[in-house]
Amino acid sequence: MKKKSSMVGDMLSTGVGTMVGVGMISATAGMVNTMPAGTAKDIAGVVPGLQSVALLGPNISLAKKSLGKGFW
Repeated sequence: MKKKSSMVGDMLSTGVGTMVGVGMISATAGMVNTMPAGTAKDIAGVVPGLQSVALLGPNISLAKKSLGKGFW
């Protein structure tokens, strides 16, 4: 049996996930800045950008769901 999701629950989980995710991006960016220059820093510098892109998915899907099918 599939559990029906509620809009309020989706908004809360997306909001909390975004708040936690933004804090993790900030922490990761700070750690990258303390690394010595070189290839490892270049590779690690990609991580904050990937984390921010990963946060877009749940937020966009929630916006689509809340605006309705006719809007998109």
